[in-house]
Formats: sequence, structure tokens, C-alpha cells
Amino acid sequence: MSNTETGGSGRQTKSKGSSSQRNKGKEKESTNLEYDHTWFTGKVEKKLYNHVWIRNGVAIGREFNLNSFENLQFGYLEDFTNRGWMNLASFKVESILTLCQEFMSNIKHKLVIEEGKERMISWVWEKKLKITPNTFPEIYGLPRIENPEFEFSNVRMLDLDAISRELLRDDDIWDGEVQCTKTLLKDRYLILFLFSCQSLLPLKHTIAIGVTRANLLRVISTRKTIDLPRMMFIALCVAYDSSDPRGLVPYIGFPTELFKRHDVHIPVDLTRIEPEKPIDRYSLTCFEGHQKKRKVEEGASD
Repeated sequence: MSNTETGGSGRQTKSKGSSSQRNKGKEKESTNLEYDHTWFTGKVEKKLYNHVWIRNGVAIGREFNLNSFENLQFGYLEDFTNRGWMNLASFKVESILTLCQEFMSNIKHKLVIEEGKERMISWVWEKKLKITPNTFPEIYGLPRIENPEFEFSNVRMLDLDAISRELLRDDDIWDGEVQCTKTLLKDRYLILFLFSCQSLLPLKHTIAIGVTRANLLRVISTRKTIDLPRMMFIALCVAYDSSDPRGLVPYIGFPTELFKRHDVHIPVDLTRIEPEKPIDRYSLTCFEGHQKKRKVEEGASD
């Protein structure tokens, strides 16, 4: 009898030991996970931002009531709007912008910007994304060429005064906080800026210049060849380092294609909008001809 009990006890003890080992294994497995969705959602849920629930790139706060701000302290509404969450609350479906914001929010704090070792890591929809300067040639089909002549200023030491003196006319000073209107550029840099936008028409799409393009123009002005992939990588680091609360990305097309390659679902909204093509002279001539013909016909009918 005692042997039976002892055997039973032994089996029970073994079972408990196995269960304990399994639990420890689960704890170890859970602590090894690199991705934590609360990195992104936690920032959104603080204070009044819990009115908009962001989860896996989905903005669900559809019943958001602006009147709820009436009883809050002054400045909350303005702060909420400036952070871009007001626009997210109006979306009825997922937005590529929320994916970009999740991408920017989940970037690891320790960026590696040492030349030859550049690396950035982030997560979107629990997909781990690793970005290096070589990622940009892969996405855009750019040539990757070693370029010892290229130098880019430190991420945290953008010399905006030097940029202003070089690019802007009439001794205008640019603080870099907001985009600079193209009308302030010197004539030669205005032409370079328009060509850097890949098209001279329509001009309404090229009304302002950001820090990234300003640095690009400054490098061109020094007559140095450009390591464009590394410059784009550093520009992404600058965007993260500036802590823009809206989570803006310098190149929307880059993360969009990056998400596709990592099987991240791209929402059907902004990605389906066809970009406006430049107006070619033939189409413009035909359009003017149709207008003149219509006016002649209208005059004849009167």
C-alpha cells in the first residue's frame, strides 16, 4: 500500500515538476519577445489620447465628440490637433498614416549611425523591420556606390544658420521648425529644388522645402558627390530624433513599400489615390483648342 502511495506520490511530484518547468519555459519565452505593442498604444492611451484607440494601425475612435474638450483645460484641443490625432479620429478605415506613426513610435531608441554600421529597427503589426542604407537602393532601385567624398552633418547638429545663408535670399533665417516656402530660395537653388522634386509641373505640389531637401541642396552647392542612400537613412534618423509628435516619415513611399515586403497589410485609402501627372504640352494644347472651339460654337449659337 505504501509502495503504491509512494509511487503515486512520485508520479505526482514528477507531474508538478514538469508543470513547473513548462511555466518557467513560458515565462522565459515571453520575456524574450522583442516586440511590445504597448510601446505604441501606451503613448496613445495617456491622458485624453485614450479617446482614440489605435491598435495594429487601426483608428477606431469614430464616435469621438469634440464637445468633450469644453470642460478640459485650455490648450488640450490645440495639442490634440497638433499631434495629428484629430485627423486619425475621422478615418473610417485603417490608414497608411497610422502605420507610419506606429513605425516611428516603435523605433528602437539606440540608433546606430556610425558609417558602415548604420542600423535602425522598428516593429509594425508585430513584424520586425530592420533598415540600413542598403534598404533604400533595394526599395528605390538606386545604385549603391562607395563615396568617400560625401559627408553628412551629425544627426543632432544640423547647421540651419549655414543652410539659411547658403540657400535663402535677402538674409532670411530659417529655424527649421516648419517648412520653408520655395519663394525664399535663391534663383539657382529654386531651379535645383524644382528638379529635385522630379517634375516642374504641377508647381502647386512643390510649394515648400523641408530640412532633408535643404541639406541635399546644400551638399549640391558644395559640389560634392552624394551618397543618396545614406543621406536618406540619416534623414529618417533626423525625423525620429526630432521627436515629431505626429510621427511623420520623410518618404511615405519608402515605408509603404517596406510594409508590403514584410507582409504588413496596407489599408485601402491613400495608397489607391493616383498621383497627379505633369501636364504635357500636347495635352495642354489640345485642351486650349477644345476651349476655343467651344467658345466659337457658343458664339455661333447666340
